[in-house]
Amino acid sequence: LAAPSRVIVTLPFKGAAKAAMERVRDGQSGELRAVPSVYGLDARQAVRTLSAAGFHVTVATGGAGRTRPAAGTLARGGSVVVLETPK
Repeated sequence: LAAPSRVIVTLPFKGAAKAAMERVRDGQSGELRAVPSVYGLDARQAVRTLSAAGFHVTVATGGAGRTRPAAGTLARGGSVVVLETPK
C-alpha cells in the first residue's frame, strides 16, 4: 500500500472526523472520509460497511482483527482499506 500523501488532524477529536469530511477535499481524487469502525461485525458485514463508505476492501487472514488504516482515519474515497481477520 502506498503511504498517504498527507495526514490531517483536527482538534478537538470529538466530532472532528465528520466536520473534516464536510470541509476537506482532495484536489485530484475526491473527498476525504473517515474509515468506519467495523468492530464486532463479521467479515462479510465489515466488507459491506467499508464498501458502502466508498472504500475498496482487501481481506487479509491471520491478522489482529483490525483495519489499515485504523477506524476514524481520514482517507480518500476509493482508496484501499485492508481488513485483517483472525484465523
